[in-house]
Amino acid sequence: MTLFFALVPDAATLGGLVERRDLLRGQHPTPGRWFDSGRYHLTLHAIGATTTAESAWIAKAQAAAGHLRAAPFELRIDQAGSFPLKDHVPWWLGCASTPEPLKQLWRELRDGLKQQGVPLMGSRLTPHLTLIYSAQRDLPQRPVPPLDWPVRDFVLLQTQTTADGVSFYAELGRWALSGRGTSHAPQLDLWDN
Repeated sequence: MTLFFALVPDAATLGGLVERRDLLRGQHPTPGRWFDSGRYHLTLHAIGATTTAESAWIAKAQAAAGHLRAAPFELRIDQAGSFPLKDHVPWWLGCASTPEPLKQLWRELRDGLKQQGVPLMGSRLTPHLTLIYSAQRDLPQRPVPPLDWPVRDFVLLQTQTTADGVSFYAELGRWALSGRGTSHAPQLDLWDN
């Protein structure tokens, strides 16, 4: 089971992301499988739950999300780059500076998931959208034309696979960002950005 919370772009933002992807593809061609734009998302938290008691983990994650009071915000996508991993090189679009409201949403969601006993994978916020998972070379970090993404909600997604092996994301919940920000100070850890 792959279960995660994410930001999913609206149609206008998705169009802008596709334009920037196409710009990169034209300027820096590389073999590899580019992600379908319908799967673009920015992961907030990946849940490290096993398939045992899957519905219980989903319910706990949904309960944590239902208590958030985060406010809507703007996320500026203005950078591209890659992660130099040992066995593959993902290329991404992201932001030069992580906005404070995104950090607050990430922390508040993390705290709520911990309170529900939901195990998390990873401990840092690295805001990015993966464009290609296995590029044949690094993409040095570079600016792209700025795109302002109006973030108004977040979703819980689960990776599922069809009988013929095609994977897709099933949406298990969507929560509006309608608050005025956190009403309490989230717990800060040494690794928080």
